[in-house]
Amino acid sequence: MDDLVAGRVDENGTLILASTANDYAGDTIINKGTVKLGASQVIPDGAGKGKVIVNAGATLNLGGFNETINNLSGSGTITTSPSASISAPVFFTDDSGTGISTGKTYTHVLDFAEGSPALINGVAFTSAGLTGANWTLTGANPSAGNGATGATGGISTLLTNFYYNGNPATLTLTGLTPGVTYETHLYQRQWGGNRTQFFTIASGSATGVTTFDEDASATPSYISLRYVADASGTATINTYQLGAGTYHWYGLTNEVVAASANPVLTVGDATNSVFSGNITGQLEINKVGAGSLTLNGATLDFPTLSTNGGITNLNSTLGTGTSTINANATLNINASQTLAALNIADGVEVTFGDGLPFADDSVKSVTRALVPEPASATLLLGGLAALLGVRRRKV
Repeated sequence: MDDLVAGRVDENGTLILASTANDYAGDTIINKGTVKLGASQVIPDGAGKGKVIVNAGATLNLGGFNETINNLSGSGTITTSPSASISAPVFFTDDSGTGISTGKTYTHVLDFAEGSPALINGVAFTSAGLTGANWTLTGANPSAGNGATGATGGISTLLTNFYYNGNPATLTLTGLTPGVTYETHLYQRQWGGNRTQFFTIASGSATGVTTFDEDASATPSYISLRYVADASGTATINTYQLGAGTYHWYGLTNEVVAASANPVLTVGDATNSVFSGNITGQLEINKVGAGSLTLNGATLDFPTLSTNGGITNLNSTLGTGTSTINANATLNINASQTLAALNIADGVEVTFGDGLPFADDSVKSVTRALVPEPASATLLLGGLAALLGVRRRKV
């Protein structure tokens, strides 16, 4: 289970949780350092599973992935930062299955060790040596290959000659636009023997890892490595030999892809949660379940808070994000708020406590979504809370 022993992290540094097969029953306790998600839904939740405790000085980093947990407590930090990931192989036998298209925006289309580069679905590849204007491949040597590629069409040309014998071999892509999401496809086919490799993809502090054997299937394939380019516009792919042979570098594409939606941390079951730490970054907190979630942190600076069950006690200022309260849920605001929008389910009576200060014409909004009757939800304002931009009224 990704080196997470008994669900407890007590060392500095970063531990990446990337296995969706995790099924431990105890609590996930982060006492030091950072636990970063390497995939969605890697912390067990539901009946018989534990809660998540992020203690002072420790961090849970969503890494751009969605996660569901039973209960959240502690006084550490919840945040998210770009991650890198490597997907399972996609198999093909001709050009139509490669995903290569003139409709995509490519930064690199490389046919390694090939004097007459491939033309696939109208995309002309570059004959790639070990270095170029925006790439380098170190630790590898050329091979003449053979025509037994297992594919037809232009992709068969791509899968003929290759570089190999790098352990490790390092491919560096440069000239990328910082902050843009990219996906590299590495194309390969069977050669013979066990060619299992440990792959890493890194850009800045984001790292994705996997193991893969290009020789495990007689059908050619590609694997996808997705990442967000760092400030230097650089990404690095490494292969480390685990099997009998090294990785064969036949060719690759690197394409621009749409950025993913903000990750969602879904919190809640029938128990009550109190989190007194900071929550920052482009993420959403989604409160579900019959219990309550109390947020006391000094810094709550994230764009979206949704209450879809139970009670959310908002005891600190939620930046300038959006809060949504849906049917059969309660949002209890006990601190001054300047919200970009407050979305309230239809049929909900909204009441504001007496003596609360209000700004009467801030550029903010209250909107209502339609939900079936007799749905109900409650917005409570307590103490000396101020809700800026929302006039005292019932909807």
